[in-house]
Amino acid sequence: MAAKDYKAFIIEGEAREPLIINNISKVFFAHAKFKIITLPAGQNIYMLWKKLKEDNFETDIIEVLRENNKDLEEQLDGIGRDDFSEVYLFFDYDGHQDYIQYTESINPGEIRKMEACEIQKNRVFVLSAFPEFLLDYFGIKLWKKCVRHMNNQLEKWGCRNKG
Repeated sequence: MAAKDYKAFIIEGEAREPLIINNISKVFFAHAKFKIITLPAGQNIYMLWKKLKEDNFETDIIEVLRENNKDLEEQLDGIGRDDFSEVYLFFDYDGHQDYIQYTESINPGEIRKMEACEIQKNRVFVLSAFPEFLLDYFGIKLWKKCVRHMNNQLEKWGCRNKG
């Protein structure tokens, strides 16, 4: 582990994602011994991939971001690539892009079917990488704890379906 321990959360957008990551940090990582640094890429994942590919993926992604965004240069002042123990990328799925492998493995058609089913039931359908990240990071124990907590809250509020 580096002398300073940072986790980089590289995001596409500069408006909502930093707020989401800030809240995730407060709730799930309040007592962590590392610091999460949110780094807006200022571009989509395909553009970032192209820049990394041009150098045969030998360029450090943190340095690519630092070079392409002057605001990040200031934010990362005094922080080197070895100070990051983990890097996570959170990018939107762009349906208009063609990377065939994604559609074969994830199958957006099936996702749309699930969405339509939820809409018919008057429920909200949200597809986000953040819950999946938390589940991967903390494991199934987090999910079980959250479900148990939600069940307790639903009972407290009188919202449980007793039928």
